[in-house]
Amino acid sequence: MFKSPASDTYVIFGEAKIEDLGATAQAAAAEQFKAAEAAAGETASSESAPAVTEDASTEELDESSLDQGDIEAMLQQNPKLTRAQVVKALLDNGGDLINALMSLSKA
Repeated sequence: MFKSPASDTYVIFGEAKIEDLGATAQAAAAEQFKAAEAAAGETASSESAPAVTEDASTEELDESSLDQGDIEAMLQQNPKLTRAQVVKALLDNGGDLINALMSLSKA
């Protein structure tokens, strides 16, 4: 970066990048989700997963109000989750991806 001494003009060399705060927050929530899952361990995850799966599979879940990209992103973040678990978490949290991730990490 170079500042012209005669004015308030700056010259920046290189590629200008704009930080996407939404993506940063989503990545932070995903990392927090992974850390919470790792702390809970395999035993706690395997014990709580069937209970959520049974509840989600017994009721019809309407995915039409949800963003399919959010569902796919959550499934890619944690392949242990079923689509029904992800849809239920998103529906319970009004379609909010971050809150849905957090609710699944508490389970």
